[in-house]
Amino acid sequence: MGERIGVMLTASALTEIQEMMDAYLAGLDAQFGELKQGPTLVLDSEQTQLLEQFKALLVRVEHERSQTESELRGLSKAGRVTELYKQNAG
Repeated sequence: MGERIGVMLTASALTEIQEMMDAYLAGLDAQFGELKQGPTLVLDSEQTQLLEQFKALLVRVEHERSQTESELRGLSKAGRVTELYKQNAG
């Protein structure tokens, strides 16, 4: 499921991503929810792989969020410039 979410991030299918992330996070909670935190926490290979996949997804989501925010700032600036132009042009 994590790989499918990664592909969907590339395709920008946000509604589907939201639904899949909810299911993915519920699955992670089921997998890791019972673990007790402490100095001797030991993960099996599947749990380690899931954790690494989650870390990679988190990096991708943060990157996409940052890009989206940057694009929105650019659009906002363009909108302000257009508004100023309209005010001063006529």
